[in-house]
Amino acid sequence: MHPAAASSLMNNHRLCASLKFCSRDNTDGDPGMEKNTRNSNRVWYLSVDNWFPKAEELCKYLWPTAQLHSSSIRYLGAGSSNKVFGLSIDEENGIDQNYILRIPANEQEIPQTVAILNYLNASTTLKIPNVINWDKSRDNPLQYGYIIMSRLPGNCLEDVWNDLTHKNRLQLAQQLAQIYLDIETNVNDVAGLIRVHEEDFHHGSNDLNDLMFIEAFVPPGWPSTGAPLDFTNTDEGQILLDRAQQGPAKLSVSEIMLGLFKYYIYQAQGDLASRPEIVENYLSPCQDIMEGMVQANVFKSHDNICLHHVDLLPRNIMIDFDSHGDLAITGVVDWDTTLFAPRFVNRVLPRWLWQKLQINELGEPIDSSSLSDHNSDQHHEFEALDIEKTDPFTEKGAEIREVFECAVGKDWMRDATNPHFPLARKLIQFSLRPSILKKDEAEVKEWVSHWEKVKNRNQSDALTP
Repeated sequence: MHPAAASSLMNNHRLCASLKFCSRDNTDGDPGMEKNTRNSNRVWYLSVDNWFPKAEELCKYLWPTAQLHSSSIRYLGAGSSNKVFGLSIDEENGIDQNYILRIPANEQEIPQTVAILNYLNASTTLKIPNVINWDKSRDNPLQYGYIIMSRLPGNCLEDVWNDLTHKNRLQLAQQLAQIYLDIETNVNDVAGLIRVHEEDFHHGSNDLNDLMFIEAFVPPGWPSTGAPLDFTNTDEGQILLDRAQQGPAKLSVSEIMLGLFKYYIYQAQGDLASRPEIVENYLSPCQDIMEGMVQANVFKSHDNICLHHVDLLPRNIMIDFDSHGDLAITGVVDWDTTLFAPRFVNRVLPRWLWQKLQINELGEPIDSSSLSDHNSDQHHEFEALDIEKTDPFTEKGAEIREVFECAVGKDWMRDATNPHFPLARKLIQFSLRPSILKKDEAEVKEWVSHWEKVKNRNQSDALTP
């Protein structure tokens, strides 16, 4: 058994026995500097036409008896980190099998992505893609690293959004609520990112128990000095830094939240001593906010540490329709950055459900935004700091939200509408970024300003008889 990994996997959706904390130094990158992926991997940026003949050769290699036709390989799109092709393979039984060919910009992330999908498929009942084949090397007909996975039935929700009826959206609200609840039934004792020991993970690694681990909330890409730590400062009884680094099970939510930036600040002071502005302008303000939240008793003393999908937006939700036109969610994709976090982190109101309108739908005025801006995924990319901004704009939107609220339940909604939690969730997301950019300073200032307003409002409410 790998010394840093865990014991046997439990099958009741409780993953605490299978994923323990492991500290692994990652010296890639320079926090405070944006990595230039384009310069480091020019091959990925070649035109789409460059990939078609290579993808065809890969299909012939993997399925030598399959009949390929003109529509066997289709380009589906590209984001900032992946090119995606659809594969339709006519196998010996005469039935086309549909797959996804994913070509990542960063080939080094392939084992991580594959291991997470394999692990979640083995350990949960969530509807997610199965990995069919993969290669992290360039020693293959594609001449590049790739992942081939099963294609979930139906279409991406983002692509068919304008075709949905109001009835479909009500069905979507009901089912999406259940997905949120299903995700958080998977729990662990330690909060952090799901990782794999990549040097030991390869084709045929079916038993992942010895390979998977939780990297407790330590920012990826942040190098370690290896210098001895001083754990004598308890900061007035708050979390000891050694507890944050060693990642013991059953930390309180407050300890977890405080540990995020304590480790961040320690690393910055060691590795970026020549750049004190990183701590002064970015990290210390975040730590001050977190300490203020703890002092204000924002967090429960203890809560479940639950699985969390960091990007549950229409672009990552697959849906299909039956013969009567009724909608069904067929699965969720893009689990690359999967983590375990306090339960409130997962409870984010999907405001796009009741705010994202059809292009031809006339709604009420939407602040100063245009309808096209409002309908874009970018509008809903980040959670609004103010809970009031999650309100629906139309009567139909209000009906959709009501269905969602009834389905998730009052306890879920209490966390989702807690006015402190949107900022707490943003701080967690910030602590996990692989690099800090100059433009992030304005966002940190916005958070500080928002926290001051919330504090003043709380103090005013406390003084009101």
